[in-house]
Amino acid sequence: EITRFFHAIVESARALPPDEKGPARVPCMAGPRRRWCLGIIEVRRTANPPEIQWDCPLCGKGGIIKDSATLH
Repeated sequence: EITRFFHAIVESARALPPDEKGPARVPCMAGPRRRWCLGIIEVRRTANPPEIQWDCPLCGKGGIIKDSATLH
């Protein structure tokens, strides 16, 4: 399930122009014991450095995906 979560984040970020933030249409699963929270993940793909930043505006959880093989 976590693999699908990150795959959906990467696919959503790829659809955006670099440096533009937008909704990923992915529900946040960063709540206690990885239960779904009510937030929708937002993503931003940067060109330099090549990475995807993601965060939940509701609970504040987020992270950075830096695997360059998945970003192109």
